[in-house]
Amino acid sequence: MIRIYGIFAFAGLMLLGCQEAPKKEQPEAANTTTAAGAALYPSVALDTLEMLWSKCNYIDFVFYNLNFSVSQNEPNAVRSTIQHIAADVPPINNACKPEGRIFFQVDGRNALEGDFYLGKDCIYYIWYKDGGKTPYAANSMTQLGVKFFQDLFQKALQANPQGQ
Repeated sequence: MIRIYGIFAFAGLMLLGCQEAPKKEQPEAANTTTAAGAALYPSVALDTLEMLWSKCNYIDFVFYNLNFSVSQNEPNAVRSTIQHIAADVPPINNACKPEGRIFFQVDGRNALEGDFYLGKDCIYYIWYKDGGKTPYAANSMTQLGVKFFQDLFQKALQANPQGQ
């Protein structure tokens, strides 16, 4: 009889000892940083990209350091630009400066807004909420997107060689 109680006591201690330790809360993904000091954001939601694919009818590009902007309203051009958003999440280098801002619109309302970066080791988008004030997501830019912007810059320089 004592053996049976001993076995139950031993089994009870084993069960208590095998319980999972309480989990520590994970920091919010939108504000984590790597050892190198680069911020990490989650990818923009897939349902947002799917909504843009089916409903976006206007894209506006505003360049910060060039005296021009570009707009798209042709469905194939709009979808092509949406395809410049890669699925992967880049490390964000805080030393990089954005080249401009992109606005994806649905029936005249901004559905997605972000800065685009095209520097060395800085080829990505950072997406904003709250009217363009708060960063919340980031995505790498595809090679087609890089080529698209290089072609735009080339055309702008040819149209205005002094960069004014």
